[in-house]
Amino acid sequence: MTAFVVSIGSNVLEREAMMSRTVKWLEEQFDDVRVSEIYETPEYSRRYDPYFNCVASASTCMSLDDAVKLMKEWEMKCGRTHQSKITGKVVIDLDIVIWNDSVVRPKELSRDYFLRGYRMLFQ
Repeated sequence: MTAFVVSIGSNVLEREAMMSRTVKWLEEQFDDVRVSEIYETPEYSRRYDPYFNCVASASTCMSLDDAVKLMKEWEMKCGRTHQSKITGKVVIDLDIVIWNDSVVRPKELSRDYFLRGYRMLFQ
């Protein structure tokens, strides 16, 4: 089994419901799921609406590529489109930050929207 840590965020009107649905989905797809509290952070560029964020840890027998693909499929099922980056409306965003003790998204490690939840889980 491979352990991983994923950043979760949403900044649409129904963001609380989207976060809850996504956490439930993660629990159905992966093993040993632990989730931080949900908290609000400003959008990184401060041009768009604030986000609800949380961080989850889990484990899986999947490869990194398969896990990322599954999460991107979930984002699209929830209504995320390529236009989301342009409009700044993100229904749900799932990003694996740490995979098997390796940092795969180094920028996230310095961002408050990730660090707050990470500290809740690991400190």
